[in-house]
Amino acid sequence: MGVLKDILIELRALREQLRPLTDYFATLQTVAQEQSAPTSTLPQDFPGRDELEAARITAVADIPRTIKQIEALPGIDSAVAMQIAMRLMKK
Repeated sequence: MGVLKDILIELRALREQLRPLTDYFATLQTVAQEQSAPTSTLPQDFPGRDELEAARITAVADIPRTIKQIEALPGIDSAVAMQIAMRLMKK
């Protein structure tokens, strides 16, 4: 029983020694995920660009095609939805 207790003590000590390393790798993983987040290809002057990006829409092709669908996106009111729909019709 004494050998198992010694092994357990050693494992706990190793876990504490490795904690900074595991925290470091967790931080690296978070940074990597943030850097690999999709970048926007919406034109800078696109109406409702900030609201669309907040709704995780980063490309014109991903924008819903009806005003009702656009209005259903979080943070987009009817006026902005109309501007977006008008801009989509120009293409």
